[in-house]
Amino acid sequence: MKVLPLIFFGSIFISAHSQSAWTIYNDVNSPLPTNNVRCVKVDALNRKWVATDYGLAIFDDVSWTTYNTSNSNIPGNYVQSIEFDKLGNAWVGTIEGGVGMFDGTTWTNYSPLNSPLPGYDIKAIAIDTGNIKWFGSSGGLVKFDGTTWTVWDIFNTPALLSHSITSIAIGKNNIKRIGTINGGMAYYNDTTFTVYSLWTSTLPENTVLHIALDSNGNRWASMPSAGMIAHYGATAWSPYSQLIGNLPCDAIDWVFIDKQQKKYIGTMQKGLVILTSSTTYVYYDSTNSPMPDDWVNSIAKDTNNIVWVGCRTGGLVRLDESILNTINEMSVAGNILNVFPNPNSGNFSINIPEGTETYSIQVTDIVGRKVYENKEENNGGVFTLALKPGSYFIRAILDNKIYAGKFIVK
Repeated sequence: MKVLPLIFFGSIFISAHSQSAWTIYNDVNSPLPTNNVRCVKVDALNRKWVATDYGLAIFDDVSWTTYNTSNSNIPGNYVQSIEFDKLGNAWVGTIEGGVGMFDGTTWTNYSPLNSPLPGYDIKAIAIDTGNIKWFGSSGGLVKFDGTTWTVWDIFNTPALLSHSITSIAIGKNNIKRIGTINGGMAYYNDTTFTVYSLWTSTLPENTVLHIALDSNGNRWASMPSAGMIAHYGATAWSPYSQLIGNLPCDAIDWVFIDKQQKKYIGTMQKGLVILTSSTTYVYYDSTNSPMPDDWVNSIAKDTNNIVWVGCRTGGLVRLDESILNTINEMSVAGNILNVFPNPNSGNFSINIPEGTETYSIQVTDIVGRKVYENKEENNGGVFTLALKPGSYFIRAILDNKIYAGKFIVK
């Protein structure tokens, strides 16, 4: 017996689009399976493919179709990566079931049980100009040409420092740009791997979560604790962080670049960040906008220039920037927060400009965990915090301007 996917109609949301720049879809007000949206991709028909922790949802702006293991042959319920090949087939990567190819009717699945795929966890999928599939797995980089499988890992490829692959970006020259966990960023030209790491380049940390390419082929890489960095080639790098480039957050999960080369940045602490110039940003999080969550897993843009944002706990966000006129956006434009003494023992002061009142002050550790927060209270900028030795970031919002700094506890 053929099991049909679940199909839902969402006309209730059409009127909402005309009223607000923001529309939030979650598992209460829509057929979205769960509120952890790991990936959003837009296909040639402008349908939004949404990867969640309980299956795949497809939304055409009117109706929803969902696929999970109870109503289809999708390889797993924990979906985390999606890509479309030259024939229009969707390739769907899961955490626990390998990868599946969906032609609109039938699923064809690959896992370590029926193929040389080295793991069940498929974090990244890319398709090159020859329609060859490239998978980023927990067990290595995988190439599949429809017949033959090739796997590169730390055991058969000494150049690689890690075979836990997080991202694959393929440009016009067909060079594969590969992000890894604890292994830096690798480039592969079908012959040789070139690896950039903390020790051999300007890359500020060895975990790269996502890579996006601009129209010139420059690589923009996101990192969990060192912000974002652009690689223009050879030794030409541009870092973006709280201290260099004025990012409001250094924990970056995703980078998306649209056709106009506008950069959209998904953070783990400050929601959606939009780069408006080389040193100026606006950001939207749960404190200054309808964003339901401050952790952004994925960003995409459809053919109508609508921005789609996948959140970690808040569901799916639809943002129409053309009617965005009511949000009190926070700006970041070169406001440095000095900490003194630095280093210190947890007793320190910060420079709050005279005449301003503190809206909030937040301190996070090197991996982005919040260790202190003080809202709507002005303590004169003097702190005594019980902090372990290490590096910390401090951020203050004063009159809707963000001041950021870094200090060391010894």
